[in-house]
Amino acid sequence: AAGLFDLVEDVLKETVLSDNYLSMDESYYTVLTSDTNNSSGKSTAKGYIWAALANHLKLVHFFYENGSRSRKILTGYLREDYRGAIQSDGLGNYKIIEKEAYPDAIRLSCFQHCKRKFLNITGNKDAEKIVRIINRLYQNEHRIPPDWTARQILDYRNKYAPPILKELKEELINIKKQKVDFTPKSELSKAINYTLNEYDALCNYIRSADYAPDNNAIERLMRYISLSRRNSLFCGSHQGAKRTALIYSLACS
Repeated sequence: AAGLFDLVEDVLKETVLSDNYLSMDESYYTVLTSDTNNSSGKSTAKGYIWAALANHLKLVHFFYENGSRSRKILTGYLREDYRGAIQSDGLGNYKIIEKEAYPDAIRLSCFQHCKRKFLNITGNKDAEKIVRIINRLYQNEHRIPPDWTARQILDYRNKYAPPILKELKEELINIKKQKVDFTPKSELSKAINYTLNEYDALCNYIRSADYAPDNNAIERLMRYISLSRRNSLFCGSHQGAKRTALIYSLACS
């Protein structure tokens, strides 16, 4: 069965890459590897399973390349002539999408990743203020009627969102300037710097009615990998992890 599944992977990849709106993420899995220093000849390593979700086609491709999380796995997967949007978290590897290497692609970031960083700072009025501003974006999104056309949604977003996005950036900068106890290693500092670094990519969701303000769609699918990691404990080899990823691709698709 695994051999037959292998024949499907290239077709699945090409089909996913034909979608002009992808969501991407990655999560680790424990993998058994050969270890000559161990009497059993085996040790465990943290290997990363990547995922690309075709948002229009509703297909997901989980892929694994010897457990690596390096940028070359992303650039090896995503062709330079890709035309469309790729949504991700703020992992530095995804920043390449914003460079000249991908002239026809744009990157969308994730408001939920930013919001979560501020929610984790309890009892801080500045963090609570930023959460309230982000919540206003979502409150407006929830008011969109299900029968609206793409043109109506786009017009609405371009009306309500720019003032809120501008306020968000101004508040982040003001907090950063005015805090006497603001240190680079503080949780508030990390949350603000993360959000400011992602700001342009966060704003890109208003460029199309299809785009979401967050990467929740792919994160929901990555939970299956997390659940399997807890239940299965490990994959028996790099090849086993590669085939695990493919089987999850077919099951979740």
